Amino acid sequence: MAQSKQGGGTAIAVIGVLVVIGLVVKVVTFIVEQWRVTLPLAVLAAGLWFLVKWLVKRNKWLIAERELEAQRQAALSARAEAQHQAAMSGSDAGIYGEFPPVDLNSEELRPTAGRALAYVSSVPKPPTWEGSVAAAAVLIGVIGLAVSGGFQTHEESVPASALSTTSSAASTYTTMQSVVPTNVQAAAPTTSPPTASPRTLVPMPDVACMNLQAAQDLIQEAGVFYSRSQDATGQGRMQIYDRNWVVVRQDPEPGALIGEGDALLYVVKYGEPGDCS
Repeated sequence: MAQSKQGGGTAIAVIGVLVVIGLVVKVVTFIVEQWRVTLPLAVLAAGLWFLVKWLVKRNKWLIAERELEAQRQAALSARAEAQHQAAMSGSDAGIYGEFPPVDLNSEELRPTAGRALAYVSSVPKPPTWEGSVAAAAVLIGVIGLAVSGGFQTHEESVPASALSTTSSAASTYTTMQSVVPTNVQAAAPTTSPPTASPRTLVPMPDVACMNLQAAQDLIQEAGVFYSRSQDATGQGRMQIYDRNWVVVRQDPEPGALIGEGDALLYVVKYGEPGDCS
């Protein structure tokens, strides 16, 4: 019984190891196949990690610098207050501080009792290049993701057998499509093309020296609803407001038969040379 339980536990352990190995292989395969995306992602993640670490170290250094500056200001205020009290009591220390004047006539110079206080920050300043390298890694990762085109889609990984099946079905459909219209065309009855109705022609009225709008109205009353107009000066100006123009020549002459678009009216603006005034 004990051997059976031991054998069952060993089998479960082996199965668990195989499952873990299978998952690892699957993840590694995915990373290798999608390296255009996974590589920029790895660079971006590493850059963000080091950038955050650098920012944390820089923040600690800034806090230590503020505390150190506060200590400097406190020591300076204390020394100033001590010298002030000494000066009020008549001591030379209030005038000269910790560095009294030296008697140049003495054979032995008296050493000064003063000392300079050294303030050293307990947190070293993080090098700037670390932040620059981390920021560059983040930028490279973002650019890599932008140009990678994303993960491979399902259509891109369709097996060749499925593609061949789809191609075969498409060719079969094309063949059937090319056969059906032929049969339908053979069974369709033949009809004669419709005959075009003849153009309606009317006599061209005399519209010389008429307002362009009035000339067009007269031609429409004759039975032609589309006539053309052209700048008689050759400047190619558009007739935006027809009532500002006067007809100085017409083509064809009055009485000729015209249809739609045959009438051409040459016009100038009122007040220009040849405006029939």
